[in-house]
Amino acid sequence: GDEMAPKGRRTLRNVDYFRKVPRDLTEGSISGGWISIVATAVLLFLVMGEVRTYFRVKTVTDVYADTSNNGKLRINFDVFFNHLSCEHLSVDVMDGIGSLKSNVTANIKKLA
Repeated sequence: GDEMAPKGRRTLRNVDYFRKVPRDLTEGSISGGWISIVATAVLLFLVMGEVRTYFRVKTVTDVYADTSNNGKLRINFDVFFNHLSCEHLSVDVMDGIGSLKSNVTANIKKLA
């Protein structure tokens, strides 16, 4: 038996996880040992991949503008300049693609 088998074959037989009867009544096979080693390697690979994915930080930020108002977005803001006259103030607007509208004051209330 095992005393005459090379050390590699004995090792493969010892790691055979798929025995059908109690360990002391069986003899492991080389193919069963290979299957056990491959199954263990696949299991370790999958577990390590899942742990790596679990600990990976992924930040996702999504901002969506309300487009139901004909493409216009209402913005409310309060700005106080104590030592500057309202006639010298203006508001410029730039959209996401870089279009700039200067001195947008049609619906801005300036309180003196």
